[in-house]
This record gives sequence, C-alpha cells and structure tokens, in this order.
Amino acid sequence: MAEVGEEKFATAPVGSGPYKLTELSLNEKYVFEAWDGYWGGRPEVDQVVYQVIPETASQIAALLAGQVDFVSNVPIPDRERLEAADGVGLLRGPTNQQHLLYARFETTSGKLPENYPGYEPTTMDKRIRQAVSHALVRELLGEIQGTGRPSLLRVDTHDVDHVGQYAGTEAALNWYNPELAKQLIKEVGFDPDAGKKPLVHLDSPNVYSGNEKEVAEAVKAMLEEVGFEVELNILDRAAYYEQIIDSGNWH
Repeated sequence: MAEVGEEKFATAPVGSGPYKLTELSLNEKYVFEAWDGYWGGRPEVDQVVYQVIPETASQIAALLAGQVDFVSNVPIPDRERLEAADGVGLLRGPTNQQHLLYARFETTSGKLPENYPGYEPTTMDKRIRQAVSHALVRELLGEIQGTGRPSLLRVDTHDVDHVGQYAGTEAALNWYNPELAKQLIKEVGFDPDAGKKPLVHLDSPNVYSGNEKEVAEAVKAMLEEVGFEVELNILDRAAYYEQIIDSGNWH
C-alpha cells in the first residue's frame, strides 16, 4: 500500500489464498484463477467468476438460463420454482450473517458534524428508537429477505438474566407492538394524526446478502404505519459504502 497507494491497492490486492484476482471490472465482474503456489494445494476448480447482478429477480433468471452456476439467498416465492427446474438444486443451511438496523443516538462521531452541521436526528430520543424497534414485523422481514429469521440480539442465547429475556425467536416475535410504538411517538410530542410526524432517514444498499432493497421498503411501510415519515434512500452497494459507511455518516 505504501508503494502504490490505497486506491491502486484496492484494485490489485495482495493475499495468500487459493485464488488470485486476474480480472476486475468494478461492480460488474471479478475473475479469480487457481494459484499453484497455494500452501494448501492447488484448488480443483481452475476459475471462479463472481458476476455482480444487483436485482434478485435477475439473478434467478440468469440461473435458470444457465448463465450462472449458483446464487445465494433465494427468496421464498422462488424456491418452489427452482426446485422444479431441470438441473437446479436447492441447498438450505444456516448462515452467520445478520441484518442490522442502526439508529443514531448522538451527533459527534464519524463525519456527520462535518457533512450535516447542526443536524439532530429524531432518533436522538430513546423513545423514538424504541418506537422504531416495536414497529418492525421481524418475521415478515425475514421472509422478504429470503433466508432470515427474527432476532433482537446478535446472539441467540445469553446467560445474563436481563439480556436472556431478549434472546431467541419468540422474544423477537413478541417484541412487535405497533400500539406501543404509536404511544411512544406521541410521548415525544409528535401527533401523526394531525400531520406532525417524526422524520427518519433510512439508507440501504440495494443488495448485499439478499433482498436488502425489498427489506428496506418493507421497513419504510411498517414505520409509516405507526406514524413515522420515512425518507428512503436506496443505493447500489458501492455507492452505499462510499456515501454512508466509508464516509463516516452512519456512526
């Protein structure tokens, strides 16, 4: 990195894995070739092509057309159709990935003070963050994502009593309480029935591990149902990282 700089290093990475990057078309296609010098032995598959296809429907169409060999995070509505298709198999299994919804509660970190001076998000009030949490139908969000299941915590179980009560799928399902969400919004001083709604800005990548765009659209609808005004900003993955994550605007 010292020799070529961060930008060049990002397009010509140095690693020690079984494959080496031989072709890069940013946000389009990445080609990897098996490396003879890998310490664990040369892999059996000579070439791996990672094709970027943002829309899930397009991924499924490419699979059925034989243009790609596999896709991940198949939505529930498409599973039966894929299982019935000739030459297509469906594999199910657990994943270690989680969909997290970050809500800002301070304005001093990251580049928010620089990029949005004086801005105070409604989520600064804990009751607004609680209202957001109680408005989400996590079971439905999991179905929309395609492979997800409801969760309130990063772990399924926890030995600490005051944390353990929030662990597991049942706790996540019971957390949905739209009437409490509406009550919390009014406690802060808003009156959605009179047109005075708390505004939240929701940023999301269009795809990451499965149907992020559709999940974000469902979250928007759920929040609006309890009285929020939601400005949804869907970005492609590269733009999302550049504008939200890497820029420091999210934390």
